Amino acid sequence: MRTRRLFLEVREAATVVDALADGLFVRNGLGLVMGERLLLALRVQRLGRALEVPVVVVGRRVHRPGTLIGAGVVVRAVDVDHPVLTALRAALKGSADASGNAGAVDVDVNVDVDVLLGALRLPARAAFASVDDAARTLRALLDDGEVALDLGLGFFRGDRLVLDVVAGGAVAVAGVAVVVRGVRIVDDRALTVVGVGDAVVSLQALCGSFAARVPSLPEAWMPLGLPPLVARGALA
Repeated sequence: MRTRRLFLEVREAATVVDALADGLFVRNGLGLVMGERLLLALRVQRLGRALEVPVVVVGRRVHRPGTLIGAGVVVRAVDVDHPVLTALRAALKGSADASGNAGAVDVDVNVDVDVLLGALRLPARAAFASVDDAARTLRALLDDGEVALDLGLGFFRGDRLVLDVVAGGAVAVAGVAVVVRGVRIVDDRALTVVGVGDAVVSLQALCGSFAARVPSLPEAWMPLGLPPLVARGALA
């Protein structure tokens, strides 16, 4: 089942970020139910894309005929330290320091889009059938400088991602830094082309982590003299 999205025009970014820790009311008529998880897509002024935050429905309000009270839900962030919220806090602080007006919450004043984009690290997940497939693809990324991955929709050129590598159903390595370079259509599938950016060293160590944990991998996949990282999770 595809995760539903709830869009919200952000006018007071500081208020939205703070409220998501306990509960933020959002008008909608989607028929959402208590406990349902969905993506809250924040539309920030002067930013040409929506920023998605996983949330859970913790309350509901129905429309009352004859009143101005609209229907909607109360949602709470699944992770208050989600990268989107962390980046928004950094952008709010940066613009407040620059303007000297920390008390204002108007998004046109207090969200520095340049700071927001610089701080934004979007979570993504690349799944492989086996650790051999994962190592082979990541080695190609290291050797060729880019590779096309099935990461789902929603990423744009220039986005910086924090990639979890899943092999055999388990997270083998978490937090690989890559940058989106575009989208490629292969057999009617939209693949995200990612590049190593400034993460060459971490990718070299990552390949070493795979090779160290799976001795059957070719020696050519070992990094150039770098010690392996400690990968997270158990391999299936």
